[in-house]
Amino acid sequence: MTKPEKSIRRVNRAALAKFFGATVADVDKWVEAGAPYIKRAAGKGDEWEFDTADIANWRPDRARRALPRLIL
Repeated sequence: MTKPEKSIRRVNRAALAKFFGATVADVDKWVEAGAPYIKRAAGKGDEWEFDTADIANWRPDRARRALPRLIL
């Protein structure tokens, strides 16, 4: 039996920040705003896990919801 390969889409906070040209503090703000994650860190020494595709899909959706509604 072979060990399943770790997906390159699964990253920790630092790698996610680097992927999107953001800071780790930005990633923390995204989490507070409802960003999807695979695994929450359980404590010191443990890491968050994110799927880059899920975050890429979430970010534009969040931006659309933040736009004010136009009254015609």
